[in-house]
Amino acid sequence: MLTNQDLSWADDINEYGGANRPIAALYDSLVRPGADLGEAGPSCLQWEIDSSKEISHVVLGDTDIGGSWNSYDPEMLAVSFAQWLDLPGYGVADYLGREAEMARIPAALYVAYMRWYADTLGIRRNFETHVRVTSITKHGSLWLVEGRHSDGRRLSLTARYVILASGKTIPKMLGLPEEENCRNIVYDVPSMKKRLAMDTMKGKEYTQGSTTSRVVVVGDGISSADVVRHCLQRDIPVLHVIRRNERQLRNILLSRLSAVHYTDYHEIYRLMIGRETNPLYERITNATVTKVDQHRLRINYPKGEKEESYGLLAVCIGRTTDTSTLLHGKFAFDGDYCSVQDETLLSAGALSGDHFVRYLVGGCLDVVQKLKKQIRRNDPVKLSRNLQMALNNNNDATLNTISDKKCCVCPGMPRYF
Repeated sequence: MLTNQDLSWADDINEYGGANRPIAALYDSLVRPGADLGEAGPSCLQWEIDSSKEISHVVLGDTDIGGSWNSYDPEMLAVSFAQWLDLPGYGVADYLGREAEMARIPAALYVAYMRWYADTLGIRRNFETHVRVTSITKHGSLWLVEGRHSDGRRLSLTARYVILASGKTIPKMLGLPEEENCRNIVYDVPSMKKRLAMDTMKGKEYTQGSTTSRVVVVGDGISSADVVRHCLQRDIPVLHVIRRNERQLRNILLSRLSAVHYTDYHEIYRLMIGRETNPLYERITNATVTKVDQHRLRINYPKGEKEESYGLLAVCIGRTTDTSTLLHGKFAFDGDYCSVQDETLLSAGALSGDHFVRYLVGGCLDVVQKLKKQIRRNDPVKLSRNLQMALNNNNDATLNTISDKKCCVCPGMPRYF
């Protein structure tokens, strides 16, 4: 078993590809040998289910299985190729009963695959969905994890280990004084589509030549490209505010996407770098928004400042996560998935830098290895009498769960491409 092997030699791997850590790169090369050369061969791994090796655990998430993929435009195509989205044992092709007809699959299909995967492996019983974790505290050698179900019922459980897999699910804001009071700002593609549809129903038009009814897009990543593409396909004029300069744009993710497989993004990228033009598209590079109100914004760029009117402002400058409201105490993570302050607190997924499913699974392999080492080293711990009494004396009749789990995984059900 990979989880029982000493893989420390992988630390000497010099080239990680798109991975952040050696184990993730190793796993990817075993599952998809030659993938980056376009010559992906059969997996070198054989999968077996051994229930005797299972670590007792529960997964808490505030959505259904599928995480933030549930909130995406169902027709949105994943950035990763279908075979790069495969989870251990059963891939997307197993779910479909054939190879995917498209190199990239829509979000709705991937959500369906993840739910099928959980049912097929019999792990759905480990999931507590529609639960928002509100507090994670340490009591002696045990963690107390508290939260609420969507219907208001409280949930409380204890665990010897906690894995934060909450991803980066909170849209970043511009951080400007009046931003929160502006009704004409959206932060993701679904919100933008919904707002444009509502405006259309109300008779509002976004027409060429009118600066007061165009969409201003801030950002230079995948989401901003999605917004620009959606608008141009519907003849909606766009002003694109890009923080990076011309030279820096040559190194962004969009610049590395193949024109053959990513024609949608390639066309937008060429507009961003000035290689192509569109009468509905205007760009300002090396620029930042410094002020915003309901209908106007101020842009700072090398030539000075300028004010622009807008009909809708789409801010797509990335996502972040905030665990400070969950964790009582200061906890930081190094490059080894474990908290610097407490090794029984671990992180996985985008929270620890593994943003793509292709490399995320290898990162989880690394996490499980560390977890098993700790379990072997530490004797089983029972609930302390004081903590048990405190829980038993809780007067809230809606307290729904008290359990001693070895591991509690607390995801915000993140976005994994």
